[in-house]
Amino acid sequence: MAIAAAGIRRASFGIIRKHAYLIIGVGLLYAGAIVLGLILGHMGGPMVELAQRLGESGAEGVERVFGRFREPVREGDIMALALGSLLVFSLNMLGNITHFTLPGVLLLPGLGFLLFSGWLTGVSLTGLQASSLASYGWYLVMVLLELATYVLALSAGLNVGLSLLLPARQQVPSRLRAFGLAWRDAYRLYRIIAVVLAFQAVLEILYVRQVLVRGGTGVPLTPY
Repeated sequence: MAIAAAGIRRASFGIIRKHAYLIIGVGLLYAGAIVLGLILGHMGGPMVELAQRLGESGAEGVERVFGRFREPVREGDIMALALGSLLVFSLNMLGNITHFTLPGVLLLPGLGFLLFSGWLTGVSLTGLQASSLASYGWYLVMVLLELATYVLALSAGLNVGLSLLLPARQQVPSRLRAFGLAWRDAYRLYRIIAVVLAFQAVLEILYVRQVLVRGGTGVPLTPY
């Protein structure tokens, strides 16, 4: 068991090293979009109002799914907490695949959505307040873990698209072979994404409970 775990860790670090430049580039681009969103959020205006409307629309969808779990989670029911964590994990994993990896294969659509997501995230973070430093820190850790998976998910998709165009990225002459190897890389990146999202989901549902205990609704999720 220990040998298998060590092998998985080596493979995970290996895939990160292999695509380090791509991952760092995507991360910097995303960070820039978030900073731009923060700046525009402080400035106000119609773009901020648009972001708020989009956020409210997304919150309505989350409410339809999460609403049934609110009271059991508030009470600390173990089964509700476990199911809530699984729900958060599943939604985030699906979002990574459909919003970042698959559009990333087409290159420009994936990059476009990344910039849009970063801007929206930056605006949503504007003016957040928390009751304590611990609450704010917990909230930021949750957010950063989720955002990190976006970077990895898009990098996985971009690598597939780039490998199809430039098979030399995979050190093979065949585009078809490079395409297949890139999807293998994506699978390895998703093993990391799955671990991060599983940890993040537990943190999030526990944080949601703290929000509920203090009289909040948990949707949209803001610091308590």
